[in-house]
This record gives sequence, C-alpha cells and structure tokens, in this order.
Amino acid sequence: MANGDSTFTVSISGTDSAGLAFSYSSSESITGGTTARKITNLAIDSATEINLSTVAAAQTGIAVLDIKKIIIKNLELVNFIRVRSKDDGAHAFDVKVAAGQVFVINNRSLNVSATAGAFAAFTDADTIAAQFDAADGKIDLIVVGT
Repeated sequence: MANGDSTFTVSISGTDSAGLAFSYSSSESITGGTTARKITNLAIDSATEINLSTVAAAQTGIAVLDIKKIIIKNLELVNFIRVRSKDDGAHAFDVKVAAGQVFVINNRSLNVSATAGAFAAFTDADTIAAQFDAADGKIDLIVVGT
C-alpha cells in the first residue's frame, strides 16, 4: 500500500442458530491522498452535544468537508451514545451506538423524511455530533479524509 492509501475492512464470522458456520468479509480501498488518524479516549459530555466534525478537523488536520469516513467506538460499559448527522437545512438523522459498539459513517450524504414519504434528494451533512445519554463517557474516533 502506497503512502496516502487507506483500506477499510469489515469481517464477520460465527455460527447461526441452526449451528451452521458463516463468514463474511468486505473491504474498501481509498487511494491517493488519504490521511487516517485516531483520536483515543475522546471525552463526550452527556449534557451537551459535541461536534465530532470540528474536533476531528482540529485534532487531525482533516478539513470537515474532506472527511470521507468516521469510525466511532463507544468505550463505555453501560451508556449509549447518540450520533447525529445533520446539515444546515435542519435535516438530521440519529443513530444509537450502544455500549461497546462501533458505528461507521461512510459518507456525508443523507435524506430525511419525518413521514416516511418518498425520497427527495441527498444533501451533505456538514456536522457529525455526539452526546452520551446519562453520564459523560469516552469514545475512540478514527477519521479518514483527503
């Protein structure tokens, strides 16, 4: 792999309820001019939402609009974290990341319908925010950008 290249791999293996083994693996390569940085034990508040895009940009040097992938690992044993992607037009979606779980944001495109209406159009999120539910906590954050 050359400098500036990143590979993201997901692998799952196990046994299903019928006792049959399964395995799945997929990888994605981002080539040319990428930077990957890890921010370890990032403290997140439970009272206030924190802008992960801004924190990532400040601590990694990757501009918010150049972020291609964010991987968030909840380091807590009990509390969940709410991760919110939103744009300036008040479009947003929230994801609950339970204690110990990992969540991957693959791009900034989103579409939201409060009424389960027809698809309209994708917009690009310019903020990725996080907030713990009941008590302050910590996450690991990996940011890949160009």
